[in-house]
Amino acid sequence: MTDPHPHSSKEIAWNGVRVQVPMTWEISRMGRRYLQLEDDAGPVFELKWQPIRGVFSHERHLRKVASRHWSRRGARVQACDLPQGWAAALEAYSARAFQWQGSSLEGRGAILFCSHCQTAHLLQFLRRDIVDQSGLCCRVLTSLRDHPPCGATDHVRWAIYDLRADLPSFLRLENYRFGAGAFCMTFDGPRRTSVSLHRWGPASVLLKQQTLRRFVARQLAWTADLMSGGMIEDETYLHLEGAYPVNPWARRIRQLLRQNVYHWLHAWHDEIHNRILAVDAHGSTPLPRRVLEQVSDRYVVV
Repeated sequence: MTDPHPHSSKEIAWNGVRVQVPMTWEISRMGRRYLQLEDDAGPVFELKWQPIRGVFSHERHLRKVASRHWSRRGARVQACDLPQGWAAALEAYSARAFQWQGSSLEGRGAILFCSHCQTAHLLQFLRRDIVDQSGLCCRVLTSLRDHPPCGATDHVRWAIYDLRADLPSFLRLENYRFGAGAFCMTFDGPRRTSVSLHRWGPASVLLKQQTLRRFVARQLAWTADLMSGGMIEDETYLHLEGAYPVNPWARRIRQLLRQNVYHWLHAWHDEIHNRILAVDAHGSTPLPRRVLEQVSDRYVVV
């Protein structure tokens, strides 16, 4: 299917990898280091990546690809020259191309290795009509990034569905959930801390008969201690931070048991996009306030 707006694109950034794709491509499947995109006609693009320890071999990975294609699609895979334009688009990588053809499907892809960050990629354009659009393929490949520019390694971009965040690089993805009307990504931080990014919508429906405080408290299953704690709030904004329980002896016992003691929450109603966003951090030790404020400032709906 030809994109009616061939030069319009959007960014997808997931777990260290960033790529620009046509606006009509949507995520159909995802994993911790895996993305599959589709348009109205079906799957169009697949990308997998993983860190490599030791020596990387294109040939060994190609044999794995061939075995997988044969078992799943009945397709034969063979190595081929990089298509015209792909070599320039992938000049930052050590790249080998391959193509495959089955009874009803055919496509083309490449196995990449980045020596800078020791990351291997498997990417594939999954339909002949997409492969034939060489300009489109080259734009997608040119946009691929798997590490920040030199000197800009302190933050990592996350852009998924309608969310965008720039997070400190020390936060590592622990879990994620993208359901109807409710998104959540949880990250592990240093010293047994955790940071979660929440997104709920449509806000006009969710807040029709309850306050922002009541809604967030129910979603995050707040304890009585947190509910009675000091907050800064209005109709569209909610902020909470502190150590709980207030009793220092009870707090110390929770610390010894490695239970959450310090909490930091910032939630707000994005009226323009009709969404509720929240950054929820907790742990047995606190993260610096400055770090959490930056996370909140750089977490937006687009």
